[in-house]
Parts: sequence; structure tokens; C-alpha cells
Amino acid sequence: MAAERILVVDDEELNRDLLQQILDREGYQVAVAANGQEALALLRQEMFHVVLTDLKMPGMTGVEVIRELKMLAPSTMGIIHTAYGSVETAVEAMKVGAFDYVTKPVRRDELLVVIQRALEFQRFFDVIRYGKSYAEAALKPGAPNFSYDNQKWFPLPQSERDANPNLFK
Repeated sequence: MAAERILVVDDEELNRDLLQQILDREGYQVAVAANGQEALALLRQEMFHVVLTDLKMPGMTGVEVIRELKMLAPSTMGIIHTAYGSVETAVEAMKVGAFDYVTKPVRRDELLVVIQRALEFQRFFDVIRYGKSYAEAALKPGAPNFSYDNQKWFPLPQSERDANPNLFK
């Protein structure tokens, strides 16, 4: 069963609840936020593997959430879901770092495939960025969160810090 953490951001309670139920049933650990500011507050406190955000929300758009996400947690995958799909919006989302873009109404199977692809890409990203043993340790359930003070993911063993001195510059 999956232990990955997913943050669902949507201003519509019905959509949040539906997405949470779908993801809960698949074994993901799910947190929800009603807007972009709530999402950013959660992202400053906890680590998530995927952020699934609505595009159009009052106060902060999904594109803005993804932009901030990429500054806070670069290897967290951002996915935008919206009823207002257009090529221009999809391009804008990808330019700020969104992994993918799904349209509403969200089809369960499509959503799960996109999330699985995002998680696979994240593992690849972490292996490239930090090394295989580091990425494996980071994805284990119960792994410690990264530090927002210095923008570094998970504590590394001293041997890996010595082997990768540029990681902490």
C-alpha cells in the first residue's frame, strides 16, 4: 500500500472531499487545504510528495501555488486540475514547474495514472539530485521532513554529506 503524502488544494469543498476519498482509498496519506495560503502554510510545516491544486481559486491561483511550491520544495510534484482547460493555461502551468495538468471532471483512473507518473518522476529526480541511497531513505514512511530554514531535503548521514559537500552550499 502506498505511503506517499498528497496535498489536495481546492476552494470547493465537494471537490476536496471527492479527491480525498479517491486518494484515501488508494492508500495515500492525504491532507487538504481550501486555498493557496492554507496550502503554503502546510508546505512550510510538512513534506508532501505531490500537490494537487485547483487552477482557479480566490486569492491565489493554482499556478501561483505551484510557483511557490517549487521554491519551497523543488522535488515535490505539482499537478493542476481545472474545469478551465486551455493550451495557454497548460503551458503557463508547465513553465512554473507543474508536472502535469488534468481537467475536471477528474476521472479517477486518469488521476491515479498522473499521480503514479509524478511519483516515479520524483524518485528519479531525487536519485539524480541526491543519490540512490538518499532518495530511497527519503521516500521511506516516517522519514524526517526537510528543513525549510536551509532548503535541504531530509538529513543525510555524515558519510553522504562528506561525499557530496556541494549539496549544502
